[in-house]
Amino acid sequence: MAHASPSRLIRLRALKSQDLPPHPIIRPTSSNSVDLFQFLRDVLDDGVRFSEEVVPETFKSGAEKMAPPADAKVRILARDMKKDELPHLDAKGETWFARLSIHEDKAAAGTATFDEFEFGLKQNHATNEMTYMPSIFDAHLVADWSDLMNVTGRSVGGGYTDITMQIYEMAYQLPFPLNHRAFAQLIVTANTSSDSFVVVQVPVDLSDFPEAEVLYINGRNKRDGDSALKKKTTVRGEYVSVERVKKTDLGDVSWLMAASSDAKGAIPLAVQKWKLPDEITKDVGVFLKFCAEQRAR
Repeated sequence: MAHASPSRLIRLRALKSQDLPPHPIIRPTSSNSVDLFQFLRDVLDDGVRFSEEVVPETFKSGAEKMAPPADAKVRILARDMKKDELPHLDAKGETWFARLSIHEDKAAAGTATFDEFEFGLKQNHATNEMTYMPSIFDAHLVADWSDLMNVTGRSVGGGYTDITMQIYEMAYQLPFPLNHRAFAQLIVTANTSSDSFVVVQVPVDLSDFPEAEVLYINGRNKRDGDSALKKKTTVRGEYVSVERVKKTDLGDVSWLMAASSDAKGAIPLAVQKWKLPDEITKDVGVFLKFCAEQRAR
């Protein structure tokens, strides 16, 4: 049986600077000895394990729903992780929801090819998400480890290729009178074979990052935002997710996404839990609409 939580990394718990590999702009509050390539291997291994063991073996399967214009049905799964199941003394319980959909590998309305999934979900994940998600109004890059990965000549191993690791602030517009939300996300992506990939997002504490590199979490947007929308007050939320996309033995495309979140502020957790399954279901249709629009261009 898979563990309740595969590691301290894939959790609804913000990583601090000392939990991250060194980066030139980080000012860690304690000595930092996290090896970049070992960190990447741990995150990617746990992302694959979470999607292929934890979700299928420990999540409860729920209803199937439609997500127009997607042709595929979307299976919803859920699991509550209790505080005593999690590996930290300061842990809090986490409610996770997942969805699974199987799509015909075809460049046609209502579905998409594997290459289109890879382009939209893995390549430029944050900026693509801002394009197809109507509620996201900004994807602000804070840090990128690409140059550090390239200069060493080392390999992560494990069959992972085309690896990226970045931190973005994702800014979401919420309806009045709610304040907007900003999520500081470490986003790690990699191909796991020629026909599969994984995307892991983990919340990050940006306290040790320079003020000039952070826009929303420290409130600098209210002074330096380049539009009225970007100058509005934002509340910091937390979000963790794993996405696993791969071709099936029958030649279709399997898309699994599991997430846990806390929007904080005045939105009760009970309301968030009630809405999240519908929101992640709708995202399937929203993404396939994006694929169709890109294809038409």
